[in-house]
Amino acid sequence: MNKVEVLLESLPYIKEYFNQIVVVKIGGSMMENDSIIQSVLDDLILMKYVGIKVVLIHGGGKQISELSREKGIEPEFIDGLRITDKDSIEIVKTVLIGSINTRIVSLLNKHG
Repeated sequence: MNKVEVLLESLPYIKEYFNQIVVVKIGGSMMENDSIIQSVLDDLILMKYVGIKVVLIHGGGKQISELSREKGIEPEFIDGLRITDKDSIEIVKTVLIGSINTRIVSLLNKHG
């Protein structure tokens, strides 16, 4: 499918979501694959340029668990929800704000 066909196929969605807020979540496991991240970000940038307001939510659970273990803290979960105490919150901040968010912003800034 060429670019024109893709845009024509997308037109009904562009019309429906123009000037609307769309929330997109990228899971932490996707953050390990640069080609997936770049592909998703390319799509989000296109959405922005056609008038869709995008809010990006990113995960990082796997990376948080890995860094926690490196620091000697075993991650705790109850019913699938992470238990975050005051020691592990710093690890969460390091991963989500310091690493993953910074990486996403850097990739987005390459597009201007």
